[in-house]
Amino acid sequence: MSIVGNKIELCGKFDFTNKSVVENFNNHVKQSVPCYDLFQSYISKLSRYFMCYGNVVVDIGCSTGTLLQKMSKDINDINVEFYGIDCSEEMIKKAKENNYSSHINFINDKVQNIDFNNDIFNGLCVVSSMLCLQFLSIEQREIIVKKVYDALPKGGAFFLVEKVLDDNIEISDTYTKQYYQYKLDSGFTAEEIMLKDKSLIGFMHPLPLSKNIEILTKSGFSSTSIFFKCMNFVGILGVK
Repeated sequence: MSIVGNKIELCGKFDFTNKSVVENFNNHVKQSVPCYDLFQSYISKLSRYFMCYGNVVVDIGCSTGTLLQKMSKDINDINVEFYGIDCSEEMIKKAKENNYSSHINFINDKVQNIDFNNDIFNGLCVVSSMLCLQFLSIEQREIIVKKVYDALPKGGAFFLVEKVLDDNIEISDTYTKQYYQYKLDSGFTAEEIMLKDKSLIGFMHPLPLSKNIEILTKSGFSSTSIFFKCMNFVGILGVK
């Protein structure tokens, strides 16, 4: 058993079904990801500009549902339906506890199994994925992004936030060192940081920024833009 901070106890790899991970997830991710709240805020506010193309919003890997809560408040339209997808039943249970809008719905399933052309997503105009696809293989990511692209209307938006590698090795190494310092400044111990890294080996697979953009463009998103970047974390907007 190892402790990786915020009272999170792990046996082996980082596990989103782990009770201590679920209960302490919100605090842990905010202390682990620089500008986490800003990434969520920008997605939420930017989403409003794409509501003219439909009335359905989907968040892939919704965890405890905090992004959907922000989006629901910022969009503030009773005609808009929000759907959160997560493969962790425990995360979905926690999300339902945290969300009180009747317009926020949750689906407990792997995103690989989701058909975005399903009738329940009729009117899809915005899809977000925040720190989720990095846990999947490149092949799976390509399939999912293509499915999202195909389901969106022309003008629809896909917001992707990922931990990335820099194409320049020296710069990437500099970001990694500063990231460890950020976690130390956030209150994690060196041992907790080391154990968290160890728990993600073979589980999380960050890609270079250029590869993430390549996956988007290959899927059809000819219009892409970085809407926010903080060291080795980046938010990319793809517009169909």
